[in-house]
Amino acid sequence: MKRKDLDDERSAKKQIGINDYELLSKNGNLGLYEECELTHIYLIENKAIFYHYFALLSFEEFTEVDDNLKEKHLTKSLVSINKNFKLGIFRIRVSLKDSKDIFDQLCNGQLCFNKVDFVLPEDLQLLPKTHVPSLWGYNGVMINKVLKPNIWSDRYILEFISIRNNMNDFFSSAELGKINSEIQKSVPIDLASVYDRIGSFIFQFPITLISAHSGISKDWCHANLSLELHPEFLAKDDLCSTVKTGVDDVITGFHSFDGAFKDVALNVGDPNNFQFTVYNKKNGLIYKSSMVNFVRDFVFNMGIGAQNSEPRIFTDSDGKKQEVTLFSYSLGGRTGKSQYYDTRTKKRISQNEIISKSGRFLNVKEGERVEALNFIRSKINERAASCSEVWLWDPFLRQADIFDTLYSIGCSGIVMKCITSYKDKKRQEGDAESFSVFKQKEKVKFLNNSENHLGINLEFRAVHDNYGFDFHDRFLFIIPNDADEIPTVYSLGTSVNGIGKSHHLIQQTLDPRNIIETFKELWDLLSDEESIIIKLPEDIK
Repeated sequence: MKRKDLDDERSAKKQIGINDYELLSKNGNLGLYEECELTHIYLIENKAIFYHYFALLSFEEFTEVDDNLKEKHLTKSLVSINKNFKLGIFRIRVSLKDSKDIFDQLCNGQLCFNKVDFVLPEDLQLLPKTHVPSLWGYNGVMINKVLKPNIWSDRYILEFISIRNNMNDFFSSAELGKINSEIQKSVPIDLASVYDRIGSFIFQFPITLISAHSGISKDWCHANLSLELHPEFLAKDDLCSTVKTGVDDVITGFHSFDGAFKDVALNVGDPNNFQFTVYNKKNGLIYKSSMVNFVRDFVFNMGIGAQNSEPRIFTDSDGKKQEVTLFSYSLGGRTGKSQYYDTRTKKRISQNEIISKSGRFLNVKEGERVEALNFIRSKINERAASCSEVWLWDPFLRQADIFDTLYSIGCSGIVMKCITSYKDKKRQEGDAESFSVFKQKEKVKFLNNSENHLGINLEFRAVHDNYGFDFHDRFLFIIPNDADEIPTVYSLGTSVNGIGKSHHLIQQTLDPRNIIETFKELWDLLSDEESIIIKLPEDIK
């Protein structure tokens, strides 16, 4: 459904972004720029078609005089991704005029550089200016992983962002992982962590005309601040600074004041989540924005091994003798005070964060099979409307187990992929049926235990003989329609046929990407007809 409001929003953002380019690039507003550095990551298909993958164009305050650095290929040779595509990265210095020309081209949905036409994402959208702090919280700002560091202060960016990752049309998730890994070998741009920026073209404007510093007093109640300005800074009379502290979503201290200052002491009353912001009252430009926590206390542990002391000696499962040197950690300690007024509050906040990130789980006890199966069914049906596939991976999976789980999905037509294993040692001794007999029996069970298999789109494959590889753990995968969204994966803790027979956990896996790739690898290895137990609805006669 086409929505006019979305078109209006994109058009408005684009015009704001165009105006922002003039504001940010003007000398004296943020920096004194002389030229730009462009780092462009691209892919070549069959040596003929060039695809834009990511680019960073950073404004610089000096002109590069070394001809060897003015233009450089960061990949010594093109890196092969698959039989059709190769990866390249080049860096080049460009003039301010050429930078504006590139910006204008992108506004018109095209990019031609060094006589090469690059294929851009069809939905590339210009966003208004974005201020990116250098320091914020404990983990920093994620987008800094793809930006050039600014040792002086923060930076602004103008970004042409791709609404969807068109690279999913050409590459598997494993190949995208390879591309992002190869990029990091040549340049510190981490698109594996900030994968939503694949397809982006970013203009970066470092802030260099102000120097802002903050610290905390020995009594932890007063802030020490300084703000120094470059002589050519244009907005000396329009500056405003704010300081805010808080904990547990409440504000414990706040101040604001105008102009430049040096060695100002403020009574903030509390040092937690210390936010320091410097901005322009007239045009809204932010020159400094940081949120930090000062180190008040730390714990250290010190281990000492006694000289010539006897090690622990044992034999491992391979029959090899192992020795472990023993240490004493009795010399550890904690500096300063450990019981501040907010100690209990911070512990509660930390514990809540751990709980919120731990994933959904169910603690299953003996005799709770019905409750556990209902939990699994509910998790599938909760996401059925927004998922494309559901996978079940269990070495002892059988027809009855699939009926107990996947056949309860109410959404029609979802692709179901199931993998089991039939590598029985007793079969090798002649005490068990052949795989072909097992396969036929399972197929008959499917056909005899459902009247119509209505809405079922299922394929059931098996590891057997020399096909595939052994596996042990049991997983349920819920694959979303959106290829950029991480699938939901549950570790079942036991085979489906053993659910509720003894204690186990059904727990969501927080980062399932490697598990997903392994399932895909095994699925492809079992694509031959010999390994396919049944296909539905194709095998209904």
